[in-house]
Amino acid sequence: MNPASTQPGPHGLRFDGQRVLVVGGTSGIGNGIAQAFRAAGAQVHVWGTRARAEDYRAEEGSDLQGLVDTKLTRVTTRNPQRLQATLQRIPAARIGTPQDIAAVAMFLASPLAAYVVGHTIAVDGGLTA
Repeated sequence: MNPASTQPGPHGLRFDGQRVLVVGGTSGIGNGIAQAFRAAGAQVHVWGTRARAEDYRAEEGSDLQGLVDTKLTRVTTRNPQRLQATLQRIPAARIGTPQDIAAVAMFLASPLAAYVVGHTIAVDGGLTA
């Protein structure tokens, strides 16, 4: 929660005491959405791809995703040579699943993450460890 916030959000709404998970871009519209929720009193967690927690404002938490099997990564996951080269760099020796990412998103959106502030959680199978 942002105790210094006094401005109402869109349409006069307040989000004091609420946790918001912004999924998508961390600049442009995603950042604008995050800032609007923060201004309305929400604790904001940004689901993005910036590599360092310092790239976000202090009250945000975030994740850093590794290679996850999605439509956007099929250029790698469907190419045996690229996939093998990538898997050799990932200590977990596998690509991530949407469920791996969802588990961290659920944690960040839950009361269990109430004291997680300004950190990046790498969900990458140990790639950045």
